Amino acid sequence: MKLFRGHFIVFLLLFTGSGFAQTTGSFTVNGDFDKYYPVTFYDGGWPSNAITELELGRNNVHENSQWRGALMAKFSYHTYAWGSGSDFISANINQGYSSAPVSDFIAGWKDGTSRNSTLRIIIWLRGGGTTYYYTSNYAVNPLVFDTPTSGVYYQEPGGPDHSYKTSLDAYVNSNGLSMNQSAFFQKPIKTSRLQVTPDGWSDFVFDPAYQLPSLEEIESYIKVNKHLPDVPSEMEVKEKGIDVGEMNRTLLQKVEELTLHLIEQNKNYNQLQEEIKVLKKEVEMLRRKP
Repeated sequence: MKLFRGHFIVFLLLFTGSGFAQTTGSFTVNGDFDKYYPVTFYDGGWPSNAITELELGRNNVHENSQWRGALMAKFSYHTYAWGSGSDFISANINQGYSSAPVSDFIAGWKDGTSRNSTLRIIIWLRGGGTTYYYTSNYAVNPLVFDTPTSGVYYQEPGGPDHSYKTSLDAYVNSNGLSMNQSAFFQKPIKTSRLQVTPDGWSDFVFDPAYQLPSLEEIESYIKVNKHLPDVPSEMEVKEKGIDVGEMNRTLLQKVEELTLHLIEQNKNYNQLQEEIKVLKKEVEMLRRKP
């Protein structure tokens, strides 16, 4: 009886641990070297109500070609699967030394289950015969789509067609979660308080030595550049985003400059009003003369 119990316990441990077994493997993305192709990964943790952890790595900078580059990336994700409200994808991307033209391997990612239950995310990876090694806590079963079928690389079931990328999406960089940041959020953030500590503030506008730009100068600048001085253009914002602290400082600077212009305009207005009063008196006196 004791022997049976021992075998039963061992069998139970093996059975319960099998769902958490680490999986490893490798795959190669072909196609053109300067393009990033969709590779889908299964959300193996979904059936177990767990988060899937996927690690992508390239230790050898000379793998596939001289100085192709190194990569260490970790993705944690839980797919939407046509209705789950707890879906997310977080990424930590770090790359080692690489020579031009190679500077990155990952161009973007997306949950590919907005209208299906395939439990697959999409990661765009550099092609050109680049090999990637993966480790995961659940089965991820990578599928590479580097060859088009009828012009389509990957057809998201019930969703859009996905082709290759030629550049990185705005939220992607070569070192960490987000360039010089500690986190990146794809969904809105709700908070009762947000404290930002900028490097400086805009009170220098009120310094007597500050050269306040004239309205004529501002008008000329706007005609040429289509935006205010010191304020980033629409293209810059789309490419780089904005620094909240720096943008608030800049906007306050514009408010302070506008305030100084309004004060000056108000002085001019009051002076004109006084001159008008004098002129009215003179006109009235002229009318009274015989």
